[in-house]
Amino acid sequence: MNYKRAIWMSILLYVSSFLLYALTRAVPYFEDQNSLKSYIFFWVCIIPLVLIFSKWFFKKLQPSTARGFQFGVIIVAVSLILDGLSALGAYIAKQPLDQFAALYTDWKLYATLVLIVAVASVAGGEFDGTGSKDT
Repeated sequence: MNYKRAIWMSILLYVSSFLLYALTRAVPYFEDQNSLKSYIFFWVCIIPLVLIFSKWFFKKLQPSTARGFQFGVIIVAVSLILDGLSALGAYIAKQPLDQFAALYTDWKLYATLVLIVAVASVAGGEFDGTGSKDT
């Protein structure tokens, strides 16, 4: 398992999810960022993103379900660390932390994290290794 590559892919996926979040905020149909319909839209869009980044990650590594699961856990861990740094920055800047509190007390966030790990696991098991090389 190439952890450095997994961390970089996780950071890129995290940044991509912010772009997806911005798209969600730009659509007037999603008036509330924490509504179920905005999360469903996000879930539908995050699945192909995780698949793309998983395929990119497994380009240098032989795919397997276990490696996909590890990659999914790394994605979630890196995302939580980056969110923690964002919350710390907001706290230091004396900004309100209400959005972070609302986010982390909502079941939909945890469903999203489980979805990401599940999709990465399935991606690791389903990719046949075409174009991948074992290191």
